[in-house]
Amino acid sequence: MAYNNATNTNVTGIVNADGAGAFNGNNLDATGNTISSTDTNGNIILAPDGSGTVSVTTAPIVPSGDRADSLGSATNSWDNVYADGLSFDDGSNIMSSYETGTWTPSLNFGGGTTGITYSSQAGSYIKIGDFVQFNINIILTSKGSDTGTATLTGLGFTPSENHVALIRYRELTVNGKNVVALVRDSGGFNILFQDLISAGNSVNITDTYFENTTALVITGTCTV
Repeated sequence: MAYNNATNTNVTGIVNADGAGAFNGNNLDATGNTISSTDTNGNIILAPDGSGTVSVTTAPIVPSGDRADSLGSATNSWDNVYADGLSFDDGSNIMSSYETGTWTPSLNFGGGTTGITYSSQAGSYIKIGDFVQFNINIILTSKGSDTGTATLTGLGFTPSENHVALIRYRELTVNGKNVVALVRDSGGFNILFQDLISAGNSVNITDTYFENTTALVITGTCTV
């Protein structure tokens, strides 16, 4: 490859090195710590061979200013982006995780599950940072033989405070006008069912409210 620096002028137009730290070639210039394109609206492409990668040291990669540019485009996007955290402000708030999955909700009476069987026992969730949205679909084929307060467990997150979830039900005998599904931190994820008998008056739902074919659909959120 031809070059030009100080005393060498054997240049073919491909590469120039001026001996003072500058380098320029076809549409590419490197001066000081800056690599730039010399043609109008020209791209700079880093192209490792084969399975080679483009890597940096432990220093951060930052824009030259507060930019409105995109990372990727509608036609050229990244398949996966791996990050320990994302900030959408000055770093005061970090979204540290995103996760989706399924889980198996478990109904129990007085803490027992003896003889409880299901035709549907499904749960799913989406976790964004410390916010969890969950869905539950339960249809019993037998409520079993245990007695006591009805609770539901199984999601592998511990709520940071109590939340009320939306519940729809079939063949659940209630005395009041509404049933409340209360998401609690009680040694882990735990839903307590309550029958709102009247204003300010509620009782915990027990096995006696359930039939062998009771169905529950629950949708809720909690922070963890």
